Amino acid sequence: MFVVYFLLVIGPLVVFHELGHFLLARLFGIRVLEFSVGFGPQIAAFTRGDTTYRIAPLPLGGYVRILGQDRSEVIPPELESVSFQSKPLWQRTLVIAAGPAFSLLLPFIVFFFAALADSTVDPAVVGTVRPDGPAAGKLLPGDIVTAVNDEPIDGWWELTRVTSKSAGKPIDYTVRRGDAIVGPITIVPENDVDFLAPELGVSRNVGRIHITPHFPRPVVVVDPAGAAAKAGLRSWDLVASVDAVPMRGFHEVTRALESAHAEGRTARVAVVREGSAPTTLAGVALSGLQVETLDFPASASPLGLSSAEATVHTVTPGTPAAAAGLLAGDTIVAVDGRPFWTWRLMTVKFEEDPKATRTLTVARPGREPFLVAVTPDVTTEKGEFNQEMPKVIFGAENRCSYTVYPDVPNESRFSYAIYQSISRTLVETQKAIGGVVGLFTGKLGLKSMGGPVFIFQAASKTEQYGWRYYAYLLAMLSISLGLLNLLPVPFLDGGHLLFFLIEAVKRSPVALRTQQIATYVGLSAILLLMLLVLRNDLLRLFG
Repeated sequence: MFVVYFLLVIGPLVVFHELGHFLLARLFGIRVLEFSVGFGPQIAAFTRGDTTYRIAPLPLGGYVRILGQDRSEVIPPELESVSFQSKPLWQRTLVIAAGPAFSLLLPFIVFFFAALADSTVDPAVVGTVRPDGPAAGKLLPGDIVTAVNDEPIDGWWELTRVTSKSAGKPIDYTVRRGDAIVGPITIVPENDVDFLAPELGVSRNVGRIHITPHFPRPVVVVDPAGAAAKAGLRSWDLVASVDAVPMRGFHEVTRALESAHAEGRTARVAVVREGSAPTTLAGVALSGLQVETLDFPASASPLGLSSAEATVHTVTPGTPAAAAGLLAGDTIVAVDGRPFWTWRLMTVKFEEDPKATRTLTVARPGREPFLVAVTPDVTTEKGEFNQEMPKVIFGAENRCSYTVYPDVPNESRFSYAIYQSISRTLVETQKAIGGVVGLFTGKLGLKSMGGPVFIFQAASKTEQYGWRYYAYLLAMLSISLGLLNLLPVPFLDGGHLLFFLIEAVKRSPVALRTQQIATYVGLSAILLLMLLVLRNDLLRLFG
């Protein structure tokens, strides 16, 4: 089956790329002699019209043989009008450019149909709000965004689509908060940098109000002097329910307890002690787990309860966090002067520039907040395909994961598919371009390059990960194929386009001998590159 999956990846890549050359040649009345999938002696072939369609045993590429594309070819006079060289420069340019263009078009198609299959999407429910962001004090965790600029929305993707393109422009948000409709709430998104590939410096500017759909699970830290401690709660307890109502996140816990206090009644709190691990927290049947049921008095105020998301649970000896003096129980208040938002985004900050020293503001029981400087370590680890990957080590961990509200039906599938197709293709293309630039600037080592063995290994995971993985792999490889062929290297499509550019400037074709020599040099460079990536493949395979 591995070979089948490999062919299912390589086949569409080759066919779609060569189809670009083929269709444009036919459009301009140029005769196509052969359309080959694979290299080497043919396994099967048939002829239709003037073209022979063939399959060859080496599935590492393919070609379209066009009449007269080889300038040394002798063209019979009666076929001169349908030869490549008889056509104007702009038509020849489009025929050659169509191959890479089709390779870059394929991801749009793949991502469109992959997204079209999504019957549900993330709901437009606010999970976490950055304390110093544009939405602070305006949107609250648990708010359901129902409209943006008076346009109803159904999912988080619509909220992101409008916000990301509106930096500096006021947006009106309407939300459902509990049983009430609140709004419009006017917020101005700020211009923010989205790091697509931090190690390569690949980024883009987007508008953000700094909210996420993720919210911290209800793992708590307890102030020994507060009402929570007196009621019997302990730090690292997971609050499973309040008055038999399941708790998804910490914000639900505080609201439930504050509501009980306001009504002057005692709340019944069920908690799971540290060491027990339910599979989910919302609506889970807790039978079989050690659950403590506590009475939270009606007079309980202040709560003395906080989320564990910003509190250090463990520090690994010998790591940068340990060297900086962080201890279990420390709470990270701010990173580089900005209030702590989420643990994951703090680690992303480290990954953006691993060599930078970050200043953490830390609160420790019994003393005033203080500053510590942390410079993460950077090591390499083996990836799924035995490739080397950079790993940023901080050394401190919390005990609070994140979750989202359940998906909702996708009411706008076509619009959603178009948005996902365009946004994902543009992002992945930008990352791929950054990778190519990184190879030439030294930010990305040659060892990171992969060849046919790597593609075979990746394709073999399709059975394990499913069709969405296949679609993503196909799209990524198609982008790489399109960009590779646009490099101005003779023998590649980009090399032909370079010759056409020179022809346009000097008003005459490049000398045949010069073009032939350059093509041989380009072919040698490509063969050398293939040997290099094959070496990398073998080292990853057996290293």
